[in-house]
Amino acid sequence: MAPTSDGHWLQFAQTEPRLFKAMLEELGLLHLMADPKWKGLPVLETQELRTELWEIMIGKVGERTLAQWQHVFDTNPDVNAEIYRAGPQALDHPQVVHDGRAVVVDDAELGPVRQPSTLVHVRGEPLAPLRPAPRLDEHGADVRAAAAQAGTPGADGAAGGGLPLEGVTIVEFGVMFAAPFGSTMLTDLGARVIKVETRQGDTIRNILPFPESGGARVMQGKESIALDLGTEEGRRIAHELVRRADVVLQPFRAGAAERIRLDEATLTAINPGLVYLNAPGYGTGGPYGHRPAYAPSIAAAAGFALADVPDATKATGSLADIKRASLRLNQAAAIPSVQADGVAALGVASAMLLGLLARARQRPLPPMTTTMIGTATHALVDRVIDYAGRPPSPTVDGDGNGYDALYRLYEASEGWVFLAAPSPDEWPDLVAALADEAGLGHDTRFGTPEERQRHDSELTGVLAAIFRSRTAQDWEKRLTARDVGCVAVTEEVPELLFQTDERLVAKYTVTAGSPIFEEHQRMGPPVRFSRSVTQAKEGCLAGQHTDALLAELGYDDAAVAGLREREIVS
Repeated sequence: MAPTSDGHWLQFAQTEPRLFKAMLEELGLLHLMADPKWKGLPVLETQELRTELWEIMIGKVGERTLAQWQHVFDTNPDVNAEIYRAGPQALDHPQVVHDGRAVVVDDAELGPVRQPSTLVHVRGEPLAPLRPAPRLDEHGADVRAAAAQAGTPGADGAAGGGLPLEGVTIVEFGVMFAAPFGSTMLTDLGARVIKVETRQGDTIRNILPFPESGGARVMQGKESIALDLGTEEGRRIAHELVRRADVVLQPFRAGAAERIRLDEATLTAINPGLVYLNAPGYGTGGPYGHRPAYAPSIAAAAGFALADVPDATKATGSLADIKRASLRLNQAAAIPSVQADGVAALGVASAMLLGLLARARQRPLPPMTTTMIGTATHALVDRVIDYAGRPPSPTVDGDGNGYDALYRLYEASEGWVFLAAPSPDEWPDLVAALADEAGLGHDTRFGTPEERQRHDSELTGVLAAIFRSRTAQDWEKRLTARDVGCVAVTEEVPELLFQTDERLVAKYTVTAGSPIFEEHQRMGPPVRFSRSVTQAKEGCLAGQHTDALLAELGYDDAAVAGLREREIVS
């Protein structure tokens, strides 16, 4: 990420090797790949070289205006970057507008409300008509009457059940993470997922320095077949897999599925009962449909990044300022716990389940579409929704501590705490809990919510001094006893905490296998059921199940050997 010469920050998305090469060429740096100094580019041996390359690329981006870069994006399909957007600006994105994913709903109280459309689109339109938000208890009488008529639920839930998706087969043509992790979550529920990869394997397998570590989570529970889909025979094998499937997941850029005959028309003709899901980054057509999409660029476009560091893109002066801002933007956009890839995967999994449910209820849906950018607007709906007189969304301070004095991090004498007492009716409890340290209830600056807002910086200073007097654990125990939201901050990444704290390990993790990592601990299925079980199957290598799947399709050993010899499969 870097600013243009006229001060607009751009987030590039050139993760694939060919895309990185295309960016080097556009920046006039392709000659570096032949220079011994830059051996191994982009994987460089020293931090000094990495920093030097970073500074060179920042400078190259800054040689052009936004309009000049926009011309590049319009004419070069392998180079893409997003402008950093915030709040309702996400609904102004050209692709969101083109796809009809920004709609206006008339609300009786608020007037026209601009908001995201449905998560799933069919035939290029929202899945269902959009309605205004209901008033409090608007449908209460109807719901209560229906509940009374339904009577008491039966006791048939006592018997144990199997895997919820047992017998469901998904054929996945996905790459990287956003779409493939959606089907990974369904393997936990019992779905059989056949991952169709290139003969070299999915790029995510080697995106991190240790082989297979980048794709470890996304490959779990799947069977892999490595095919050359650029050949007629490779496509024939893919079509046979689809003929036997319940669901197809394809996330290719606009036009790619048609070129290799994996488009919805071709595959639903082969299997009319198919649940077909398009899951591209941007869309199946339109101004951005042909562009590559990765988590950092979607995070910039939809507003994930600026939700956490709203002031970062103001830095456009010195190289040192730009580098500091880049690090902050990278942290905000790529934090593992909440980022655009994972959010998009949840949308993909939900859409496939929706398609299966509709089919089971004899109401099959046409081919569906979810997009990374569209799903991101749902995750940020409280920020992107817009109407006349809408109050501003809360904004985190420059240090990332919180929104205001009553909802933020504070440093204690040992460790940190997070205070969460934003509601006016929580103020008396906080005042009482801190009565030994300060007479907050008698301070006229803080007597009303309006006064507390007006004197927020002063209240922050008072509370900061108070919290420095005790340890974080002491404050958590003391304030929670008074029903005030306050927790000691665990200063490590959540994923590590979940896999080291004994209580969390027992509740949220499982032991799984892997052909690379052998037996290991991983996060468990994200959903549990009262009458069904889940599973945690091992991962797979690229092409690990090629022979077995070909045999299932009727190929004998000689035929498989011939396919390998002709480099159709591997």
